[in-house]
Amino acid sequence: MSYFLPLFLPAGLNLLPASTVMFAVQLHLVFIVVVQ
Repeated sequence: MSYFLPLFLPAGLNLLPASTVMFAVQLHLVFIVVVQ
């Protein structure tokens, strides 16, 4: 799961809009649900 975080963290740090942060959070939550 740790390898998945760096994929969207750089984009979120570079863009910094709230929409990108929310997208990253939602994507991470969906990924956790899929893993479980």
